[in-house]
Amino acid sequence: SLTAHAYLAKGADMNAMLEKVSSKNKAILGEIHERVKTEGLLVQLEYFADEANNHGFKVTKAQIREVLTDIVNTFPDLTMEPLEVVAEGDWVVARYWFTGTHKGMAIHPYVHYGLLVGVQPTNKMMRVQHIHMFRFENGKIVEHQATRDDVAMVQQLGLSLTVA
Repeated sequence: SLTAHAYLAKGADMNAMLEKVSSKNKAILGEIHERVKTEGLLVQLEYFADEANNHGFKVTKAQIREVLTDIVNTFPDLTMEPLEVVAEGDWVVARYWFTGTHKGMAIHPYVHYGLLVGVQPTNKMMRVQHIHMFRFENGKIVEHQATRDDVAMVQQLGLSLTVA
């Protein structure tokens, strides 16, 4: 198993271990980026462990599929353009441009914090930045966190946020 903890347990040199694990995990994320371009967002499922932590919640691959499917249905032409990718040990962090046209109605309450649930498609394009963090174990994503500019997304779609 190629994880930072496994190498440390064997007494390996920490710098060499971090470099090897970081390089492998960064290469996996690079492979994901290339496959998403040609095969679509759902190809990411192949890289998730059967159970993972997503935004602090334990989820199954089926639950991840629901989220990704909702994103694809809401923004069928979605692209993710990596701007920077940084890796250290088990973690890989990437900053992206996410671009897509709002052509479907979101149904999943966890996608974009439910901001687009029940909202009729605006047919407007959005381009916003995301930062995603992935933790890998044995070549699979076991943890994912993200920060998105949902306010800019809503504004670009011509929608408004209601403040309570």
